[in-house]
Amino acid sequence: EVDMRKAITLLICSVIGLTSLNADVADDKAKAALIGSGLVIDTPGGAAAELRIVEQICNFDTNRIGGLVYELSQTNNTIIASRQLRLLGVYGSASHLPYLYNQLTNVALSASAMESIFRIEGVTSNSVVGLEHCLSLGAADWWWQLEVCKVAVARLKEQQPSAAISNQFSSCLLNSAKANAKVAVKYDAFLQKFDPTYKNSMRRLNVLRAVRSLELNEYQINYVTNAINELVAYPEANLPE
Repeated sequence: EVDMRKAITLLICSVIGLTSLNADVADDKAKAALIGSGLVIDTPGGAAAELRIVEQICNFDTNRIGGLVYELSQTNNTIIASRQLRLLGVYGSASHLPYLYNQLTNVALSASAMESIFRIEGVTSNSVVGLEHCLSLGAADWWWQLEVCKVAVARLKEQQPSAAISNQFSSCLLNSAKANAKVAVKYDAFLQKFDPTYKNSMRRLNVLRAVRSLELNEYQINYVTNAINELVAYPEANLPE
């Protein structure tokens, strides 16, 4: 009877050890696929396919995937870290928000972290303050920041924000637009789509005048100058705020 107990105990220990080993192997495979999803460029649907593999490996346990993504995001490799921070918005939870907010001080990663904050938290007073900080980083990627703004607008439309939050968010976008010299034309189009009343408004004229004083390329100078002339001819005195 004693020998039988020992045999059962050894069997249980072996099973536990094997399960642990298999879990480690599975996690390694999932991590490899998570990293791979951020390196797929030319293959349509390639990134999504890699993520489906991750979900299958992890038995569709988003908490487990979120933990792996969080771990991978702490690498010193900026490309991998940026991709994993964005994935936290898909597989992460509110528990990851403090970590994401901490990443806003990193110029190279702030936009990726901000995107996930909006996906998890939505547009709140805190997230708008975070966006203001993110957009104020002079060395940041303006193109990617604009994509973050689009994510924020999509989340805003899913909510029923208070007037205070809506005004705070709109002010944030306008202030950012005034300092945007790299994608001024795209930002102008984005603001018009976000708010149809913006096209013929004093708000837009003020933004365009501020942008005109920045260092723009020839295409942007022509676009901004023509837009200003059209608004002045409206006439300017009749432009709504």
